[in-house]
Amino acid sequence: MATTNYANTSSVEIVQCDDPLIVSERVAVAAFLAGYSGGARISYTTDLRVFVGWCHDHNLTLFNVKHAHLELFGRWME
Repeated sequence: MATTNYANTSSVEIVQCDDPLIVSERVAVAAFLAGYSGGARISYTTDLRVFVGWCHDHNLTLFNVKHAHLELFGRWME
């Protein structure tokens, strides 16, 4: 019979992000996605999730993205 040792578990705390810029970005993305439904909405959601992750990895906010960043993202996707 196996025993479980719970003494070494760590607790997890959920922290809500109240950064106005992040909230504004989420509202903008939600507003964009609200204009679509079905497969288009699912596809755009997936694409935006990948793009936002790429922006985060490159220390970019969505409101500071320039055309050159879109070109770099496109090359990264290839």
